[in-house]
Amino acid sequence: MTYKTNKVKLKERLENTYQAFFDEGEVNEKIFLENVPPEISPEAETSYFSEDPRKVLNVLRQVLLFFPATFVLFFASIVFTARFIFPLPEGVSRISWLGLIMFLGLALMTILGLGDLRNPKHLSIPLSIISLGVILGGIGTVFFDFFGFGYFLRHYAPYFFPLAFIAPILAKNWVDSLETNEKN
Repeated sequence: MTYKTNKVKLKERLENTYQAFFDEGEVNEKIFLENVPPEISPEAETSYFSEDPRKVLNVLRQVLLFFPATFVLFFASIVFTARFIFPLPEGVSRISWLGLIMFLGLALMTILGLGDLRNPKHLSIPLSIISLGVILGGIGTVFFDFFGFGYFLRHYAPYFFPLAFIAPILAKNWVDSLETNEKN
């Protein structure tokens, strides 16, 4: 008995495939598209870079806010560290209000360029740049005197500049991964 039912099922399958191939356009496309992966299905449309405004906005934020602010904040933190370590002439202040406002503005620009201002953990973005500048400023003041520090700043500090871009991105990713682990 099972031989007969298997033969009938096989006959029905052959008839169905025959009808699917030789019918006059009455093929049900849903049957064929059920097993197609979604990334290659014709229904899945790819969005271009210019069609997704969030991607464009993120790139513009990074280019216009993060990159220039990182450049200035890195070198400013090296110079301000040297100003705190080297003895200054009498009557010259270590840091002015304008310097402090500049530092805060640059830190705000780096947060706006790479992270989210509403997230207080994204303060690690400018702090990573400043800490790298403080370390290099300390190394520059130890190995070079007051007059040789300009040579250090022009000839050695630019080699460490790519770290000023890498460190905040790693800090942001680390903070974001900690937040996702806390949520789960």
